[in-house]
Amino acid sequence: MAATSLPLTQEDCEKAEPRLVDGRPKTRVLSLGNGLLLQVVPSAVDANGTYSFSKQWLYRYSLDGHEHRIGLGSFDRLSLDNARIEARILQKQVEQKIDPLEQRQRQRKERERKRETRKAGAPSAIASCAELRSYRGNSERANTIWSARLRSIPMIRVSSCNVVST
Repeated sequence: MAATSLPLTQEDCEKAEPRLVDGRPKTRVLSLGNGLLLQVVPSAVDANGTYSFSKQWLYRYSLDGHEHRIGLGSFDRLSLDNARIEARILQKQVEQKIDPLEQRQRQRKERERKRETRKAGAPSAIASCAELRSYRGNSERANTIWSARLRSIPMIRVSSCNVVST
């Protein structure tokens, strides 16, 4: 699938449609230069010949003799200017011999590890009502501990602890 290289504007990108081959829509890839691509992908054609399509921004780069493509996001969520900025950021990484795909995978693994770490801390926060009751005379200290625990956990079911200041 060859990419078409054109100096495109935001309006041109909005008007982009899949290419037609023998009357059937096929994926079109438009090159905007510096590795930035707009991929227009058609959905299945229905009985009356109509179809919808989606558009995604891609960045194409070559590293160690291998060509790679990395998704930047949906056309609906990312403007042409922002897609160009993202492509420049990735281009600088490639110039420094950093593989953007590998870096994205490392970041995902790190987020997953942090998520698992937060999940592991949840039972201690739920069981902390007894600890809060021990601070009955110091409600400021109890509030500080409780709010810190809640901030460190993504979701928690809070039951009544009946903490009473005396």
